[in-house]
Amino acid sequence: MKRIMCSLANILAFELPLEPGFLAASFSQQHLYYKSAEPNWHFYGTRRKVISRFWLRYVTFHFGVLLLMAIILTTGYCQQLPNPSGVFIGAVVSFFCMISIFYYPKFYTDFLPALDTITSQQEKLQAEQEETKKCKRTQFSTPTLVIIYFVLSKTTDLSMPPANDVGAGLLNNLFGVDKDKLKQNIVRLLKISELSAKERAEFIKGISAARDFFIAVGSKSAEPILNQLELKVNRG
Repeated sequence: MKRIMCSLANILAFELPLEPGFLAASFSQQHLYYKSAEPNWHFYGTRRKVISRFWLRYVTFHFGVLLLMAIILTTGYCQQLPNPSGVFIGAVVSFFCMISIFYYPKFYTDFLPALDTITSQQEKLQAEQEETKKCKRTQFSTPTLVIIYFVLSKTTDLSMPPANDVGAGLLNNLFGVDKDKLKQNIVRLLKISELSAKERAEFIKGISAARDFFIAVGSKSAEPILNQLELKVNRG
């Protein structure tokens, strides 16, 4: 009973539609729905849908609950059914009064600012995701990055990181690549004889890409190391 009364109190207070967490979840859910139907769907389209839902669903439901309670209380007090035409006229007048003194102020001062903030955050997040995708498309593969660092360790005073989480974490800080993949490729580099046919093909591609990189930066000392590594991979 207490839970029912609390739920009813929340409905009457019109709190849920204005709650930032609920609004953000509703925005994301609706955007994914419309995005699946229309790939070019924009966030401002979702924004308009959320605004429409506010007025057509939440406002009408809230007012309907208030109206129903008023009818029940009036019927119980007068012990007779109210006049339908009087109920209709009273409902229309009350609805416009509620819009002017309650719904619109809530919409303009609470709902709309929160919705604009959520829309801006979603746009920023999408821009960051698109930028990350662009970076990934131009970034070397994980085997290539490990091979490049391996060559650098042979031509400078750098040491090759250990094949564990710590070593992978160091390269992750440098390259921004998944630590598990870095760890796997460090292990593969140290155990070339155990590579599968697919892993050998990936390493051959990595060596080729690393060779192009060192040629582009004008490093001649990298070529013998890459040639030796390529022989080891081919021999197995």
